[in-house]
Amino acid sequence: MIYLLHGSDYESSYARLTQIILKFPKHIKIRLNLKTPDEKIYEALYGQNLTGDLELIILEDLLKKENNILKILSRQTPAKEVIFWEKQEISPRLIAKLPKIINVEHFKKSAPIYAFLDSLVPKSSKAQILVRIQQSPILWYLENRILLLILAKTGFDSKQSGQVAGKEIQNWQWQKIKDQSEKFDLVRLLAFYQGSLKVDYMIKTGKTRLDESTLTSILLLKYL
Repeated sequence: MIYLLHGSDYESSYARLTQIILKFPKHIKIRLNLKTPDEKIYEALYGQNLTGDLELIILEDLLKKENNILKILSRQTPAKEVIFWEKQEISPRLIAKLPKIINVEHFKKSAPIYAFLDSLVPKSSKAQILVRIQQSPILWYLENRILLLILAKTGFDSKQSGQVAGKEIQNWQWQKIKDQSEKFDLVRLLAFYQGSLKVDYMIKTGKTRLDESTLTSILLLKYL
């Protein structure tokens, strides 16, 4: 398997890099970067390990040497486990030149609403910063996140959950959801979701004079 992790969200891409590395505990980890000579890169990708040890090749920011790495990869597809880890966004033009079998994962900087949703765990003090997030459909985002947490808690995978949510969920995103769901018990999540639906109903039917931000703050303080 060959991975390309890239994008402006450095923290998420690094977390994903760590997650992939942990999948290969028996592999020798070989890290190469911009300072590595092309000959050594080629040897790492295509050379045979004389001891028979399995190898995981981690190439950090090497796509900056665009012409060199494309020339190397054009010879043949590496038969080893390889991770390209780029701390910046790679252009679609360059991605199109890479071998088609590469699994590309793009990590964008989260909007404030997503950073906020990621921070929600029981007893979280960050619920109190909700009033600073001026994004009108925040309740919809909250309902959607709670639903995903429930699905993760009950054993759904990313593909099944994506079908329920009506959008594709990448593996690294689903891993974050699963980790977050572990901090909740299912009873709390179900009550949280029921509460969010009730608040949504009250707002849409005009059964409350309170605004969405106030009601959502109350909801968070009750269930976190």
